[in-house]
Amino acid sequence: MAKATKSKTEKPSKIAASKSDDSANRTSSRKRKFVEEPVAATSTKQNKSKKVKSVTAKTSKTKEKVTNHKASTSKTTKKPNATPKNTEKKPTKAAEKNKNKKQSNVAPKKAADKAKKSSKKEAFEKKVASAMSKTKKNSASAVLKSKLSPIPVPKSKKKKASKSKDLGELVKKAPKRRKAKKQVTEERVILPLPSAPKKYMTKKGAVEINKFPQLKTSVGSVLIFGNGDCGQLGLSDDVQERKKPTIIQDLESKRIVDISSGGLHNIAITEDGKLWSWGCNDQKALGRSGDEYVPMPVEGVDGLVFVKVSCGDSISVALTNEGRVYTWGTYRSSEGILGHSDGTEVQSLPLMVDLLSNIKICDIATGVDHVLALSVTGDVFCWGNGQQHQLGRKVIERRKLAGLHPQKLSLKGIKLIGAGAYHSFAVSVKNELFSWGLNNFGQCGLNQGSGGDEPVVEVPTEVSSLAGQDIVKVSGGEHHTIVMNSKGELFAFGRSDSFQTGLPLETIEKFAREKEEELHKSEKKNKSKAVSNTDSENNENATVENTANTSTGFKKMVPVPSQIPNLPEIDNFVCGSNHNLAISKSDKKLYSWGYGDMLQCGNGEEEDVQVPTLVTGKNIDSRQIYLVSAGGQHSVILATLSEGALNKPAPTPAPAATAAADGQPESSVVSNNSGESASA
Repeated sequence: MAKATKSKTEKPSKIAASKSDDSANRTSSRKRKFVEEPVAATSTKQNKSKKVKSVTAKTSKTKEKVTNHKASTSKTTKKPNATPKNTEKKPTKAAEKNKNKKQSNVAPKKAADKAKKSSKKEAFEKKVASAMSKTKKNSASAVLKSKLSPIPVPKSKKKKASKSKDLGELVKKAPKRRKAKKQVTEERVILPLPSAPKKYMTKKGAVEINKFPQLKTSVGSVLIFGNGDCGQLGLSDDVQERKKPTIIQDLESKRIVDISSGGLHNIAITEDGKLWSWGCNDQKALGRSGDEYVPMPVEGVDGLVFVKVSCGDSISVALTNEGRVYTWGTYRSSEGILGHSDGTEVQSLPLMVDLLSNIKICDIATGVDHVLALSVTGDVFCWGNGQQHQLGRKVIERRKLAGLHPQKLSLKGIKLIGAGAYHSFAVSVKNELFSWGLNNFGQCGLNQGSGGDEPVVEVPTEVSSLAGQDIVKVSGGEHHTIVMNSKGELFAFGRSDSFQTGLPLETIEKFAREKEEELHKSEKKNKSKAVSNTDSENNENATVENTANTSTGFKKMVPVPSQIPNLPEIDNFVCGSNHNLAISKSDKKLYSWGYGDMLQCGNGEEEDVQVPTLVTGKNIDSRQIYLVSAGGQHSVILATLSEGALNKPAPTPAPAATAAADGQPESSVVSNNSGESASA
């Protein structure tokens, strides 16, 4: 474009003689020059001024040539011998004078116009340069170069928009776009996350591997036995103990389908999903007010349908048919009451766990003061007291209240959960058993080298000795654990000073001797670890009493899972604090073993039961047991009359025979509040 303009200005022979044609050419030249000028916007002011001066000089030369050409033409017309082609009238002197005057006035006017336009151009260039200096050097030059590259002048007759306006808009838009981008970034940081809708949210790719539990339909009678100092028997405040299973008459019309026992209280579920509770209510574990010694409905749960309940020491947990978790009572630590939630020490009525409201929970389990919850997608959540790492995570002492908030573990694909007093379990779909928490009696079941010798297992660790077992249930007591496989076989490990594992004494002493030999070997290699045999109240690796030690001085404990012998195929079982109950699969009979000083084994004797033993009595001999529950000092069973007993009235034995059937002298038989004969 610049070269074409130069050639036209240097050849006056091609320029029209008329004033209008000359001005038109100069105008088009200026337009083309203006289109080109933005390309050089990044050059210095000195180069720009030189270009303007050169254009002005060329224009003045062109004017001089045009004037000389006209002068020479006028001289040739005055020659006398010349023969003009056209005969024209000779202009008068006045006309020539006016013409010369007009021509002399045109030159300064045009020069003024050019100076004015050049000043405007310089002002515009200054504006562009200042706008560019405000932006970043690299990005601004790239934007302007790409947007202001030289383009050919369109031949269209349409009126084109002013280039100065387009350029001004580009200069204004560039910083605006960057500013808008920053605002979007800031809003993304400042704005809070949107609240999740009140519906179940499943991550992309997550699959519901667990079925949601249904409310049980088998209705039975509730029978109870053991110690009832705190009203946990539910037989009125006059009844402090029962040696043999006794029916709770107040629940006969309530159609109970499920039940759970805590340390000193119980909660039952009716056929229509309602809750009834009785026992110790010092920390509001009953979820109601009123008499502690008789069953009464839990308050504040109208309209809710519960399908499962689980009780700890002073905490109660229930699961609704919509997968919501409700808790009440309080959690305790070694220092006393820890609290229920933020700002609440003791929760008197059931309260939904908000942090799990968007997660569909299908199972719950409780220890003494902690809770486990399992989702349908196989995730495990833990909360409560975490002093013994039973939550699967470290809880700092000064921030121990943080343990009251449910937190998901790193475990994936879990199909069932279980809990002991201070330890926890999870089983994966691959039948991998994981344990964590207090391990001072080997209740986590870990092998040596995998944390078996550690008093505490801080994170979920696989129990390799049970690899390959199809585990269907796991439950724990205070310091022992029992696992059941799909064949109905039971494997026990942990504390055995009161025969909690159900293993023979010879087996328990064998483990103690192996432990002693192992210690001697390690001492010879100078790689031994200190073994403490002192009593401890803070759940450290120590014995509880002298009876927990064998003759060799080591604890009565089973460090690795061992199968309980001489048991029929088991359908269901449960662990109390230091005793256990199991139901045979074939005939639905009750077996018990473990600590029995509080009559919680149901055999009528205040002594320990070394191995699993059949429980008999007039109230259960004619019934089939299908559910068991165990607390600290008492036991509860749910039973229905057998088919033979439904069609055949029970005989009325002599008083002496009744006493003998219960293993008690005749004088020990008394009548309970309902008029039914039961052992005192």
